[in-house]
Amino acid sequence: MIAKTKDISTSHSRQLSRSYDRISSRYDWQTHLATGGQNLAARLSQIEDLIPGERALYVGVGSGEDAIEAARRGVLVTCLDLSEGMVQMARDRFAEAGAPGEFVAADVMQYVPDQPFDAVVANFFLNVFSRITMESVLARLAGLIRPGGKLLIADFAPVRGSVVPRVLHRVYYGAGNLLYWTKGLCALHPIYAYADYYPQLSLKLQRTRHFRIFRRGPWIFQTTVALKEGGLS
Repeated sequence: MIAKTKDISTSHSRQLSRSYDRISSRYDWQTHLATGGQNLAARLSQIEDLIPGERALYVGVGSGEDAIEAARRGVLVTCLDLSEGMVQMARDRFAEAGAPGEFVAADVMQYVPDQPFDAVVANFFLNVFSRITMESVLARLAGLIRPGGKLLIADFAPVRGSVVPRVLHRVYYGAGNLLYWTKGLCALHPIYAYADYYPQLSLKLQRTRHFRIFRRGPWIFQTTVALKEGGLS
């Protein structure tokens, strides 16, 4: 059963939900094609940072390709997305695999779990928002993690390297950001460096992994793992 909060409040949130509902059936293959599979590779790489029995919240879960692999390895997965179409795809995928999971169609800013999570996973999610909104959502995600728990993010990497890779990186990101903006799927903004916000959110960066576009191009994507201070781990 899909739980749904009563108030997905803002008109912007409703527009995002409708936009992602429209593309839900083709989102996966378009993403794989555009990234040479490296979007998924980045997301799947995080599973080794999750421990069987941990409670993990996948925010902006999409179709759940990565979340279902975590569930198969014994992680207790909650899938949350604003788009009911995306949540239904994730639910169907879990059902086909016989994997357990909880499914919630909600705005993360309105979502109140019974208890904090051991891990919160936000993959290619925060880049949907304008900077001001992203900062609020990131703070909200940190608040959903227990002390000693983890925040895992897969997303676009800050630009680095020599001149040619940097130019290619900016062109690739800029073109994608503009295309998704025209479809109502994101705000226009530069690449975010999420780790810059971690200290003020009581998060400590543990490690970063980088992924090349099509395995040969610039290091377009990255994952970060951060621990929330105050725990024993």
